[in-house]
Amino acid sequence: MGYAPVTSFRRAIDAAQITIAAPSSGRLEPVNKWHLLRELTAAREAFGVTDRDLRILQALLSFHPGDMLEGSGPLIIYPSNTSICERLHGMPCSTMRRHLGNLVSSGLLGRRDSPNGKRYVRRGLSGSHAFGFDLAPLIERFTEIAAEAHNTRIRDEHLRDLRETVSLMRRDLAGLVEYHAKTAPSEEFDTYTALAIRIASELRRKLSEQELRVRQHELKEAIASLHSTSCPEKCQKTAKMSTNTAEIEQHYQNHIKERKDSENCPETAKRLPQESRIPLGMVIANCQEILSYALHPVKHWRDLISLAEQVRPMTGITRQVWENAKALMGVENATATLAVILERFSEIRTPSAYLARLSSKAFTGTFSATSMVRSIQRPARPIL
Repeated sequence: MGYAPVTSFRRAIDAAQITIAAPSSGRLEPVNKWHLLRELTAAREAFGVTDRDLRILQALLSFHPGDMLEGSGPLIIYPSNTSICERLHGMPCSTMRRHLGNLVSSGLLGRRDSPNGKRYVRRGLSGSHAFGFDLAPLIERFTEIAAEAHNTRIRDEHLRDLRETVSLMRRDLAGLVEYHAKTAPSEEFDTYTALAIRIASELRRKLSEQELRVRQHELKEAIASLHSTSCPEKCQKTAKMSTNTAEIEQHYQNHIKERKDSENCPETAKRLPQESRIPLGMVIANCQEILSYALHPVKHWRDLISLAEQVRPMTGITRQVWENAKALMGVENATATLAVILERFSEIRTPSAYLARLSSKAFTGTFSATSMVRSIQRPARPIL
């Protein structure tokens, strides 16, 4: 008589466990269990599971026959703790149980406990009843898992691009500091050197998007400050180019005004004498390669400038190097230099570094774009 309440209590627990773990009535599409595991691995942070949790899940999935999880078939597995630990290469049972609990609490795994807590299948005339782990929540939440995995991969790709941008900006800053330290040594460059070294050290660890944004802003300000140190602000103005013909015309006119305004700047007068502008006919006659990219005949400087803006990304020359070249040489001279680089493209290993070196020579007044264009008439010599 004293055992009757206990028996009723166990039956109540059994019924409750079966009700809780029962799969939804909706039809579930079959899912490859290993594909599901890969998607969950990508989205593990969104579901609060660790790599060890996924090792446990991988071992549990290996007990399910076949590669497909189908909602129409049984999804209850009932391995013992010893069997699970053997497939985990001897993981302690206490550790295994802890990670199992994390999978259950995260809603990725269900439990159907028997009255005595054992895992087994009971077969009878009315059918079979299995007690163990229910894999149904995995296929029920597969759409959610796949969506989170897709979003995670997009965020990771964005983070990699941002990290690469910060790394390239740090390298540009280090190169600018090295150049300025040779031409005009100053103690103020030590601050920029320290910044480049600090960020290089920080990039060795995993930084969040917000942390990378902060480093990007620091590098952007430092590079802008170095450019303003090399030449006053008025001497560095360059209008943004556009593929729109009207905007190109406006840029060309603005550039003429800027050159007139910059005559009062000693450094600009030294770098860009009045006779340094190259005749358009000379460039067209000697540099035919850039003309092969033109959709319309090149009749004015604005046509060639617009064409150079379109061709520049194909050469591997970075925007920063290109803008610096236009500021130091002038837009026409930079365009003519780019046309010559295209003529000798097979001889130049790194066009971006080569143009940066020519810009440095233009800054000191030791570079002539006119002479470079004329050299095309002679047999080209290898450029180191």
